Amino acid sequence: MERITIEEFDLTHGSQEISEEDFDLLSQLALDTVDELCFGSEAGDTDALLLASAHLSSEEYKNALTAKLAKNRALSHHTAMEEVYAALYG
Repeated sequence: MERITIEEFDLTHGSQEISEEDFDLLSQLALDTVDELCFGSEAGDTDALLLASAHLSSEEYKNALTAKLAKNRALSHHTAMEEVYAALYG
């Protein structure tokens, strides 16, 4: 497998929010397939990232987020995510 690092590929939003334009950029690189995407962190705290990932993947979090968005349709997805995460995990 060939690894390509693109320093100029700056995502200023979370991996959950990668846009279609971001994937278009990857496709413009003339790659046949993209097998995996890797994301970095300025924090460097792998344990905290793994814990946050586990929280965001949990049924508890997903159910609470769905309920929050259903209750307040005017709330942005990003804001709802932050509020639910803070309420559940501090």
